[in-house]
Amino acid sequence: VSGQIRIPVYLLTANIILQREQVEDNSFDLLGYITKIGSESFALTQEDTYTNGNGVSKPFGFTVHPTASIANGSTSTINGTTYTGGEIFSGSSGALAWGSAAGTPTGMFGVESVLPPQYEPGAAWYAPKNTYSAVRSVNAGTATLPQWGLGVNWPNLSEGYMNVPLLGYPTKKNQFMPTISESVTNQTPSMMLGDMSAYWIADRVGFSVEVNPWVYQARDQVLIYMRMRTGAQLVEYWKMKFLVPTA
Repeated sequence: VSGQIRIPVYLLTANIILQREQVEDNSFDLLGYITKIGSESFALTQEDTYTNGNGVSKPFGFTVHPTASIANGSTSTINGTTYTGGEIFSGSSGALAWGSAAGTPTGMFGVESVLPPQYEPGAAWYAPKNTYSAVRSVNAGTATLPQWGLGVNWPNLSEGYMNVPLLGYPTKKNQFMPTISESVTNQTPSMMLGDMSAYWIADRVGFSVEVNPWVYQARDQVLIYMRMRTGAQLVEYWKMKFLVPTA
């Protein structure tokens, strides 16, 4: 049925006030620097809300979608909509594990096994950097199983793990995803394998910087005003599978 998806768009703003003399006399490119750190701050805020946003004056993050807390193979009806589950347990409380694809899928093997094959070409792993470190320590005890990409880093990634495939899929670092300890406490995923095209982003106005010398003119100050309008939510949730480090 059409018309079932609505993505609200929200306004994000930030500002800084400078003395007019700072703008006029500073030999350093102050406005350029403010634009640089402002754009970085906005980008990090976007990644944070696209990951964990609760939908209150901000987008819904993909980790808080109902499918991330419904066991794989089960369904749950929330606010009149029935969702299929995409949550896989690691099989080891408070820790990651390779797990198994047999029977009830568990661990990283289980996550990979339940991802529909048509979404494999665009899929990647998403997790915080320290979670990948935990995966590396799992591999250290099973060095005969090269789950990571082969090469100079195999078997234990002693030379790092930048852009090293995991079970054949690219690895992406997302520092806003819950850590392993946080995942156990909150029952939220510490890893996700999926196609990010499932997450729809509606950017109405890109990041902009406006210099306003008039609003505080009587105080001889200049307002630097930064803004953007964006909204997002996980729509094609069946393209993502989530790993929660619990038994």
